[in-house]
Amino acid sequence: MSSTSWRVSRADRDAKYRSIAFTADIRDYELITSIGGVDDMSFMYLSLFKPASIYVALKYTDLSISPDIEFVEELMTVINNTMKYRHPSLLPYFHSFVENERLWSVTLPMKAGSLRSILDEQFPLGFSETTVATILKYLLRALCYLHNQGLIHNDVRADNILLDFNGDVRVVGLHQVTNLAEGRAAAFDYVGNPEWMAPELFEQQVSFDHRSDIYSVGITAMELAFGKTPYRDWPPLKILVAKLKYAPPISEQELAKGKKKPFSKQFYGMIRACLERDPARRPSAADLLKHPFLRRAKGASFLVDRIIKSSNLVRKHATARSGSPTIPKPGSPALSSTSGSALSDSGSPSAMSSSTALHAGSGRPLSPHAHGSAVSSISELSVVGDLQSRPGSAASGGGHDRRQSVVSQTSRKSYLSATDDEAVEGGRW
Repeated sequence: MSSTSWRVSRADRDAKYRSIAFTADIRDYELITSIGGVDDMSFMYLSLFKPASIYVALKYTDLSISPDIEFVEELMTVINNTMKYRHPSLLPYFHSFVENERLWSVTLPMKAGSLRSILDEQFPLGFSETTVATILKYLLRALCYLHNQGLIHNDVRADNILLDFNGDVRVVGLHQVTNLAEGRAAAFDYVGNPEWMAPELFEQQVSFDHRSDIYSVGITAMELAFGKTPYRDWPPLKILVAKLKYAPPISEQELAKGKKKPFSKQFYGMIRACLERDPARRPSAADLLKHPFLRRAKGASFLVDRIIKSSNLVRKHATARSGSPTIPKPGSPALSSTSGSALSDSGSPSAMSSSTALHAGSGRPLSPHAHGSAVSSISELSVVGDLQSRPGSAASGGGHDRRQSVVSQTSRKSYLSATDDEAVEGGRW
């Protein structure tokens, strides 16, 4: 597949999904299998949207796990940012809605999962140089777009890079995005994960900009190359002191231990440029795309050959993740993101009569199943609980109990049997 045809295919796929009027009724979605955890708050499920007969990924977040308004604000930030900012290397949201204290977001089914999970399960020693360069190409394109919009991602790491069976790479994790247009004070927040955070983020008296993302790119590049960051298993305080006082531990011999072939000087040169202690000396994302190391980058079909096919991820997905998930009840314990088994909550879902819709794009009419107005602010999302507790609603114990399974064995079997054939072609579209 040529790079040109791939770009058209990916753009057409996004456009096709955006043209679908996804509903706010959970009964219109059949959960097929758990894809796993996507961040600290949410889980992803491969699902079938029955009205359009199209596979989607449903991102689920339990709103009952925290009464903190900051939790709700973070969720709204993710939804607003993901719907507002569009780029071929960013994972889009097409629709979001709330029912029975559950927030659901409809997005593309990235069936191979996060690169962190792929590293853990299939490539513990990391990827090859060309594979790393190819992944970084898509990551840097996404960062170029965000930085040009005046945004800082703030959470660049392998956990927030997803891969599909057709080699499509998408960046997620927009819950900690900082908008520099909001003023200098906005860039003083403590954000990110210590392993990937730039040193200036630990210095609260120093503001930061998009170059903090570049530092995280350097750490992520080592994570992809060697299966771990140089700060793996370090306590946060030790990481803080090390980053503020010492040069980053880039030891070719230690990091490359176990690799069949040592990495090139170009790779380590790029790493050192990203990890410059002085942010002003770091290259921009656009500069990195021109770096000699990135000349090794290939296209999506290369990732299919080197990651999807070589690791047999398609077959593993079809066999190990063929459980029968049900929608978890609000307040149920968190699930393991590494397990492909059915959800621990054994109850069938309750189809709520009250669903509040968040629409991707303006002008889309409310779904006939949605009883309420679109959620456009934090205050509207935070009063969802009032809808659930009204007399006669399923949550309050009144009315008809319409419990039913949303997992279709037929849909699962048809998906799993077609997975191998559809992997390289990108599924339904």
